[in-house]
Amino acid sequence: MGSGPTTLVPRGDVPFFVFVGSAADADEVWSMYQSQRASGTFDVRRGNVFAISDAGLTAPDRARVKAALSSLPDRGSPVLVVTGQDWFG
Repeated sequence: MGSGPTTLVPRGDVPFFVFVGSAADADEVWSMYQSQRASGTFDVRRGNVFAISDAGLTAPDRARVKAALSSLPDRGSPVLVVTGQDWFG
């Protein structure tokens, strides 16, 4: 990866992306995203990394994304889950 923010987009039927950037970049992009967020969107953030999907990730896929972010090294930021629905219940 380069020195700037990176967006990862998986191959598959359900689009979602993962953003990795500096803390400042992540805060700026997250704030912009939150101001335009659609109802029912799945998103999860830990520090300077977040994943977002507007379309149909299955419950197991959402759990895997959350587990992946949860497994990142602790840098003082808890996993934050922002959703309009109970995606993990």
